[in-house]
Formats: sequence, structure tokens, C-alpha cells
Amino acid sequence: MARKLSRIAYVSLVWPIVILLLGFWLPILIWVIQAATVGDALTLYGGPAFTNLLGNTVWIAGLTTAFSIVLAYPISLLWWSSGEKQSTVITSLVFLPLLVGLLARNYSWIGMLSSDSPFTSLGFSLIGAESYLYTMYSVILVMTYIFVPIAFFVLANALSSVSNYEVDAAKTAGATTTEILLKLVLPHTYRQASIGAFLIFANAIGYFVTPRMLGGGKQDMIGNLIWMYTNLGDFTTASSISLTFLLWFSPFYIFSFVLIVTSRKRIIGR
Repeated sequence: MARKLSRIAYVSLVWPIVILLLGFWLPILIWVIQAATVGDALTLYGGPAFTNLLGNTVWIAGLTTAFSIVLAYPISLLWWSSGEKQSTVITSLVFLPLLVGLLARNYSWIGMLSSDSPFTSLGFSLIGAESYLYTMYSVILVMTYIFVPIAFFVLANALSSVSNYEVDAAKTAGATTTEILLKLVLPHTYRQASIGAFLIFANAIGYFVTPRMLGGGKQDMIGNLIWMYTNLGDFTTASSISLTFLLWFSPFYIFSFVLIVTSRKRIIGR
């Protein structure tokens, strides 16, 4: 009976995973087959625009990922070391940006960065932020603002695994606060930080609305090139760019997956 129940539980867990995988890979497979068999065969895109925007995409997404993780660390550590009420307030403040729509958020930042009033610009006018509007700096700034909450929740989940017993044992052994932070607390977050970095980078490379709005058309990414051909009705070229884009970043996805699985095995043994 127990064995039968375990099989039922196994099947109930496997089917959602199978459906999820089919929902992701099946549309891509159909897209590639249709593009290759209907009309012109799907080919890789080799235009100079792709090469130029590829570097821009990696640079913006990479810096956004790094800044998001770095800025989320002190917030998550403050959350972890605070009391219940304080941690609830911190969580609420970090969660609020996620409730604001993408366009409203972008327009708000454009308004703040273009304002010459210290009040309406939240102090950005004091450092001449208007000169940074429609540059790579403003794109990275706003994209980092978007992804910091995600990085925070990933790190907060990792910090929640640090038990009070471990901290008390370290204090009993004579460890200082700095030693507890560096040798006990932070190592608990390394695996989740790498997962968070992967999720942020994988999402950031596909952005096109924020780069266009905050970059003023001067800091476009690969997504903007795809969107341009889609608007022109040239779906063949748009598909070609999309496939080339996917193939370019496939090694990154594979490397990240291997890194995550390896670190999981090292920590929990499976």
C-alpha cells in the first residue's frame, strides 16, 4: 500500500514538471520547424547590428546583475538581523516596487532624472543626473532598481536557513560578529546568490522597453532589434535574430545549470 502511494505521489510530482517542460520547449520546437519548412528556411542572423547590440546587451545585463546582487546583500542582512516588525517593514518596502507597472516606473524615473528640483528629483539633480538621462548609466540604474527586489528575496530565503543555534554556537566558541558574518552567514548565501544572478541576467538580456525609454534609442539591446523587425512585419528576420540570440547564450544557460546542480550536490549531497 505504501509503495502504491509512493508511486502515485511520484506521478503527481512528475506530471507538472513534464507539462512545464513541454510548455516551454514545445512552442520553441514548433517555431523552429515552422520557420524552417514554411517559406524561407530559418537561418542564423549575421548582420552588423546584431554584433554591435550583442556587446551592449551583455554589458548592460552583466552590470545590472552585479549591482542588483551587491545592493541586495546589505538589505537582506539588515532584514535578517532585525526584529519581526522591522523585518516586515523592510520586506514591504522592498516589495512595493514590484507592484508598480513597468511603463509607470520608467516614466517616473525619466521625470526624476530630468527634473532640476532637488525635491522632485529626490536629490538626483544635485549630482547633475539630467546629463546621465538617455545614457547607459540611466538604463543600468533603472534596471538595477527593477531587479534588486528579486535579488533580495533570493538572498533572504538563503539567510532564513541560518539557525539561531549555529549563531549561538559560534558566539560560544568565541567568534566575533565579523567572523560570524564572513564565515557562517555569508557562505549560506553563495549558492542562492549564484541562482539569483542567473535569473536576473537571463531576464535582463531580454529587456527592450526600459533600454529604449531610458536609453532614448541610443542604448538598445538585442530585444530592441527583434522588436523593430517585428513591427516592420519582417517575422523571418525577427525569428532569425531570436534563434541566433538563443544559440549565443545557450552556453551560459548550460554553464549556470551545471554550476547550480554541482553546488547543490556539494551542499545537500544530491
